[in-house]
Amino acid sequence: MKNNSKISIGVNLLPPKEQMNLRVRYYTALASLFVFLLVGVCIVGIALLMPSYFLAESEAGIAVRAMESSAESVKLYQSSGTVQQISLLKERISVLKEYQGDQATALVLSRITAGVADDIHVNAISLVVTSSGVGKVTVSGKANTRLALINFGKKLESERMFEGAVVPVSDLATGVDIDFSIPFTFDVNAP
Repeated sequence: MKNNSKISIGVNLLPPKEQMNLRVRYYTALASLFVFLLVGVCIVGIALLMPSYFLAESEAGIAVRAMESSAESVKLYQSSGTVQQISLLKERISVLKEYQGDQATALVLSRITAGVADDIHVNAISLVVTSSGVGKVTVSGKANTRLALINFGKKLESERMFEGAVVPVSDLATGVDIDFSIPFTFDVNAP
């Protein structure tokens, strides 16, 4: 039997000093290539990260501006509450000045609003004076319950100066959160 396998043995015929120089140059070149590849990867990575950095910085700036804007709007909202209170006071003063000369109007308004229960919310009072101390009134608002509205109507009826202050039956159709409107007349000269 014949064996066809060949074994080759490499023999380095260079002197050992040359072999050492070649190894050093080989590993230096390999190390240099590795360093250059590492530097290249770092540069490419930095180049790829730059857009996301600028995007994140831009979004952070937007978030800061939004927070400053919301803080400003809160300050404006808080100051607008003061402005609303001042405008309400101004309106009340103008109403009081308007009705200062007419004692009948002030008396009627004070009798309507005196002792209004917490479950009655008067939203509007329409008052028309037809002659000296005589006129028509319509009280509108919202009652929490039917019983509260009936009691408010009875309170108005019990005043001698008011006549016809009866809660309309249509206003009693619902049991809670009742919108009401009670028309009646007044005469401040009534005994």
